[in-house]
Amino acid sequence: MGSRVVGGKVSSNHSWPWVGQLINYKDVAYCGCALIGDEYVVTAAHCFPTNFGGIDASFYKVMLGSNVNGNGTLFEVSSISIHPFYSANKRSSQYDIALIKLAKKVNRTKSLNAICLNRLPVLPYHVCVVAGWGRTRETGAASTELREAFIPIVPNEICNDFMHYRGRVHTPSSFCAGYSDGSFDACKGDSGGPVMCQINGFWELHGIVSWGEGCARRGYPGVYTHVYHMKGWLMLELGKQGKTIDEFYS
Repeated sequence: MGSRVVGGKVSSNHSWPWVGQLINYKDVAYCGCALIGDEYVVTAAHCFPTNFGGIDASFYKVMLGSNVNGNGTLFEVSSISIHPFYSANKRSSQYDIALIKLAKKVNRTKSLNAICLNRLPVLPYHVCVVAGWGRTRETGAASTELREAFIPIVPNEICNDFMHYRGRVHTPSSFCAGYSDGSFDACKGDSGGPVMCQINGFWELHGIVSWGEGCARRGYPGVYTHVYHMKGWLMLELGKQGKTIDEFYS
């Protein structure tokens, strides 16, 4: 169910300074994430074992500030919030989003910066970018360097038609992006990473790598959590900590 960057290219240094990795208690990088603001990270809910009760934040760290797999600055995690409507028991999960609060604020640099949240939903056929350290092919190994792929947003009616997911993608909480020929996609290890779209000169977080049928399979573009439609929940979670969502826009 996890996802990946297949058919892309190695990212240049500092291209995506908000893209990070989740590190588990075994010190293994296993999911992607994106920094918003100075102390919050957004990722996929399925990156955490929600079937076993509460999540112990001390089991996880966030790595930021480097394009090299496993080579960045480690940040302790203060708390992890999972969207209440997310269900790990469903194959095509909706509301696949988690908000992480870091134990301390980051110091922004050229290689470590935050991405803005999106004010409006992205339009079909807009070409965006997905980035991560996941597998470069379905049965391959994880990438040692951050990779990126340019992918167009697929209209919902095409994503769910008979030739594609046949109604299994729950919109508007999720959307599809990619190519019908399977040339570019995210892959296993990229889960939780960002789909980034440039709007009026600013890079915005529009999606989170969620799931798909294999990696870059013909007829199956990647499925992503639609961040715009998670805004109400994000406002609630940030509000609990004295923040307003306006602080995270461009």
